[in-house]
Amino acid sequence: MRLSSISLQNFRNIEFAAIDFKENRHFLVGNNGVGKTNLLEAIGYITALRSFRTSQYKKLIRWNQTETKIRYCFEENNCKSEIVLRLHAKGKELFLNGEKVLRFADFVGNFPTVALSSHDILLLRGSPQIRRRFIDMTLTANNPVYFEAIRKYYIGLQSRNNLLKKDADDSELESFEISLAPFAKIIFEQRVNALDELNKLFSESYNKIGSDLEIPTLKYKPSLESFTEEAIHSVWKENRKRDRILKTTEKGPHRDDFIFQIFNREAKDYGSEGQQRSLVISLRMAQINWFKNCSNTQPVLLADDILGELDSERREKFWKLLTPEIQVFATGTKIVKNISDCPWEIFYLHNGKIKPQF
Repeated sequence: MRLSSISLQNFRNIEFAAIDFKENRHFLVGNNGVGKTNLLEAIGYITALRSFRTSQYKKLIRWNQTETKIRYCFEENNCKSEIVLRLHAKGKELFLNGEKVLRFADFVGNFPTVALSSHDILLLRGSPQIRRRFIDMTLTANNPVYFEAIRKYYIGLQSRNNLLKKDADDSELESFEISLAPFAKIIFEQRVNALDELNKLFSESYNKIGSDLEIPTLKYKPSLESFTEEAIHSVWKENRKRDRILKTTEKGPHRDDFIFQIFNREAKDYGSEGQQRSLVISLRMAQINWFKNCSNTQPVLLADDILGELDSERREKFWKLLTPEIQVFATGTKIVKNISDCPWEIFYLHNGKIKPQF
């Protein structure tokens, strides 16, 4: 799959831009804050209809404007798809080849992208919330069942938390817990299966950058010991007193985590700087292969300001992980020489304006 063109109107600091892409490698050059990451964000939004930078889509609308509009043209196996996305105060509207998409769950994952940035180190060093967001974004992009389960779970969870704040009686809490448990079960089971498969792909990618002797692994840390509906409901029931005091639900998939390990120890504490960055890059490469395996579609890679940070040896190994057919959008404040053997299209950005190099 490749993105052949995109046009944006009132997206972040980009008032208007229309760009055609002829090659499979594209380098966006400009100072910090001019809109390079904004363009990658717009491209990546199409995968799960969520931003890889914020959970609040209204922040994507340009200041003092009422809506943003993005038009994508994708090509795959001699077939072309045109997608038009509108974001406004009332929500999102999506059109595929002129037809309005009524169920987003049927759409997500058809146009996979993977975003890799210098901030990804927070996947390893940051809070569990960042890692949960990663696994949720990965699964919702290819799994309609998970998409619906996670959406309905968080709606129900918010209702239970509201009841806790109102000190509702047990009968009211019981009804929400019974309805929530099936969605929690789906989330737990899907995460177990996904992390098992991602772990294999992750190890394969890391061993091409580092050493298989380092034993890189991803370890799932669920907040509950059992994933049956009965067990989940039982924990919520037993924790009602504590949850009432805290005014929130302390146990459930919204408290899950996973950690990076190296040499069978937590990489956050024992991995070197180079090992940690290689682990994070390997996770993103595993995500690319995961998407390809799930949808039989080659994802687009969005590499935000990372190439200049890698030393020459790691950069060379990184590019060896990418086959020539993968379309890559990379950003930087200056053009990085000898970043790969493939020809690159260069685009210059300044204050939300985008111009190709001729």
